[in-house]
Amino acid sequence: RVHSVAAGSHHCLAVTSSGALYSWGAGQWGRLGHGDEANRLVPTRVANSGNACTRVHSVAAGSHHCLAVTSSGALYSWGAGQWGRLGHGDEANRLVPTRVEGLQERVHSVAAGSGHSLAITTNGAVWSWGSRD
Repeated sequence: RVHSVAAGSHHCLAVTSSGALYSWGAGQWGRLGHGDEANRLVPTRVANSGNACTRVHSVAAGSHHCLAVTSSGALYSWGAGQWGRLGHGDEANRLVPTRVEGLQERVHSVAAGSGHSLAITTNGAVWSWGSRD
């Protein structure tokens, strides 16, 4: 059973009620989170390869990147890192969901734009990073 969905410019995400994450579409820059840049024509589960991105609660899809919030409030990002849109303090692409270590507060919800990202924490703080254009 699907709990939430998000759509980027050429890719989609779905989260099941059990917290499993699926993606499909264009894989360029690793935006599907499968560890490669291959396209996926059908929803494919994003494997948890030891990165602890499990029990996903909500997702957001930008043009070239994705964000996921776990049930514990941890934030993960992957895809194109240009302009720092992933929140890792660099511009490197990430091919798998990677924990955003700089944001230690519990995250409630996220949004992803073309070159930027936003998060609202459980205490109501708003965080943004990436391109300011």
